[in-house]
Amino acid sequence: MSWQYTIQWKPYTSLHFIGIIGIGTIVAYTLYLEGVSLIGPVQGSLLASAEPISSVFFSIILLGEVFQGIDIVGIVLNINSGLSHYNERTIAKKNI
Repeated sequence: MSWQYTIQWKPYTSLHFIGIIGIGTIVAYTLYLEGVSLIGPVQGSLLASAEPISSVFFSIILLGEVFQGIDIVGIVLNINSGLSHYNERTIAKKNI
């Protein structure tokens, strides 16, 4: 199977895992929270909703992945949910 890999544990393998986890999750999440505090929660959530869309395009451009029809459906649903959330906030502010 293509997703099963055996890990060869060497002296620095654990340090590499700790580095990947530390940089890939802790530092990234901390920077995300700092960015949201700077630009606001609505803009932060809209930018976060663009992440899956950009990952699809980067995987096509950089990795040569094949673009499927279900990807288009997911992108449309993601954009629609972000825009509907933004429109609800805009309408609520106008009604106040």
